[in-house]
Amino acid sequence: AVVSTQSTGEDLKLTGEYLEDWKEKYVAHKHLDAEAFSTPCKNVHRLDGVFTQQFSDDMMEAMNHMLGYSRYPKHFDRPGYNLTATPYQDILLPIVTDLTDQVVPKLFPGYEPQSKLYDAWIIEVEGEWKPSRRISRSNPAAYHVLIAINEYLPKRGEDEVGYVFQRQECHVTGIKPGDLLIYPGYITHQKVELQPSTLHLYLEFSFDPPF
Repeated sequence: AVVSTQSTGEDLKLTGEYLEDWKEKYVAHKHLDAEAFSTPCKNVHRLDGVFTQQFSDDMMEAMNHMLGYSRYPKHFDRPGYNLTATPYQDILLPIVTDLTDQVVPKLFPGYEPQSKLYDAWIIEVEGEWKPSRRISRSNPAAYHVLIAINEYLPKRGEDEVGYVFQRQECHVTGIKPGDLLIYPGYITHQKVELQPSTLHLYLEFSFDPPF
């Protein structure tokens, strides 16, 4: 393979003629089967281990060198970082859409995705559950694709809280690096603020705004 085995973050940029090598290194499930998804909350679909641990390691390393992201690691009130400010949106977008285009109509019968990007973010979630710091979030995109980047185990005391869909009062727990969630827009989910000592990260792509 052309790509290396070291976590430098640079291999994430090697798509193009090296796309198949890229997928071999970073994508564990190259064809998503709707029947393999679980549904931990209403209209929230989950498939574990879609991306490899190497993808998570290299993405974390890449974040360390993102201008404007790594510069402010202790900015307590920054709830997220727009991926459009980096080269990784153009790299990851066609891979995410290629993976999900065929499965979205099966998860949401009757909906045909346009695969038009609304926005893309690196989202930060603090590891200690503090309801006062929860921010209800929704946007007009038709659906979201979320990819966990590192260990994601927010807790309240000794109890794991996980990723919270507040309107449903539903918690998705046990999320690991490389796991993938797909859920519709306007479903109120958390977007919370940064606790620097307990930082959990994921990528979120939002598709098909109604305009």
